Amino acid sequence: ILPCSNSQQTEACCLMDMDSLTDPHCAVLARRIDDNARALNQQLERTLLDAKAHVAQEAHERLMHQQEQHAREESESARALQRALSKATQLEISLERSFEQSSRLAQTLATERRENKQARQQAHILSAWTASAAASREYGIASVSAWGHHRRRIMRNVVCGWRTVARHSRHEAIDTFWGGNMRNLRTMLQQHYDPILHEVQSALEVARAETAAALQAKADAEQELKIAFMRAASKLNLEAVSILHGDKR
Repeated sequence: ILPCSNSQQTEACCLMDMDSLTDPHCAVLARRIDDNARALNQQLERTLLDAKAHVAQEAHERLMHQQEQHAREESESARALQRALSKATQLEISLERSFEQSSRLAQTLATERRENKQARQQAHILSAWTASAAASREYGIASVSAWGHHRRRIMRNVVCGWRTVARHSRHEAIDTFWGGNMRNLRTMLQQHYDPILHEVQSALEVARAETAAALQAKADAEQELKIAFMRAASKLNLEAVSILHGDKR
């Protein structure tokens, strides 16, 4: 509402009190009022257009800022997820290597067992041949020294038994040693890599949850910006309509 001077108030009073509309002063005053009303309407329209443009520009800048921030957060989440996947890949490669090493150790142990079995078989054959040779030799010299032959035979049997027991005990010790080492190695690998795998899985779940939350926050912010923009536009339209209706009255 523009302030009115004394001359304008006097002119308005003159317009209200005049009985005849053919007065030239009244016509001049009417034209001035019409010109002022048109200028006021034009100024209000320009003000409304400038306000709408300013509000739209601010909303666009806020939306661009929010989009850039969400894009940075999404890129950071993607990089974190990529790092977690690379760590998981490295852990899988390490596990495969450890499993390959375990399989090689198992193959080596099986080969040693086969070699020990063959050696035992050869020793058994050798002992059988030695026993047969000793038997034939004893048969040849039985008439010379029966008692000495009997003592030597007992000694040979004792030595052969001791060798057999020592061989079996040595083989059992070797099997026990390699079996314990394999079990210890498997336990150490599981204790070392299970927490790491659990941490990687937890990090992946957290990264996925953060990504979902960021996307939801982005959608909520866009919806809030749209609602705020629509409210501001509605308020401006209502103010313009109220101003225009007031001028017409």
